Amino acid sequence: MAVDLRKALTLSCNVYYYQVGLETGVDALAAEARRFHLDRPTGIELPSEATRMNVPDPAWKRERDHAAWTPGDTANMSIGQGALLYSPLQAACMIASFARGEALTAPTILHQPGRSPSGNQPRVPLDLSITDYQAVVDGLERVVAVGTARKTAQIEGVRIGGKTGTAQITKRNPKTGQIEKLNIAWFVAFAPVDKPEIAVVATLEGDEPDVEFGGGRHSGPVVKAVMQEYFAKQARRGAGGPVFKLSTTP
Repeated sequence: MAVDLRKALTLSCNVYYYQVGLETGVDALAAEARRFHLDRPTGIELPSEATRMNVPDPAWKRERDHAAWTPGDTANMSIGQGALLYSPLQAACMIASFARGEALTAPTILHQPGRSPSGNQPRVPLDLSITDYQAVVDGLERVVAVGTARKTAQIEGVRIGGKTGTAQITKRNPKTGQIEKLNIAWFVAFAPVDKPEIAVVATLEGDEPDVEFGGGRHSGPVVKAVMQEYFAKQARRGAGGPVFKLSTTP
């Protein structure tokens, strides 16, 4: 079966991402991740923001492990695994940026009408052609319409774009002392697709080792609940919208 970008996003096809990642190369993947600021804290006005984020590359691996970068490292990175680390807040900023055709969102907990989505930093253009941008948007919308989040994240009358994912972490069981591998269920989404207003990310940690814990099944309902409340509140207001109106023009 032939798989293009839209179908790969819809069905979460890792093999497609492996191939594209290997053809793209680690340097380009790392540069794009850093352009979305996945290698640094967001600077939100909250204490103790995570600082362990990491965008790996050959130089990083040589310094840490004294080892050469391998094609397997690139393949892992292309699906968001391996040594790539970023927080749910960073993922929320990333999908919000993409939704409005940019690459930088500076989050804030303060009510600041008229504030730029990038804060006091210059806006960073997405630099995708209209055709390529629309292909990604189409795939993300199909994730919810007919893909991996179709059973849990749909809201009647709202076009949602999103991406499910599953990551893994290792933790020591405090009772047994054994190192266990736990799944992390991810779902990032924005809506409405045609005029984005809200971006939401849900990340849930499984509590049983080596047990399937997927983004669509477990995190999809959380994102749906948040979005339902947001749009219900908008409807109750009768008029008016979010502080930021997001432009989808790349």
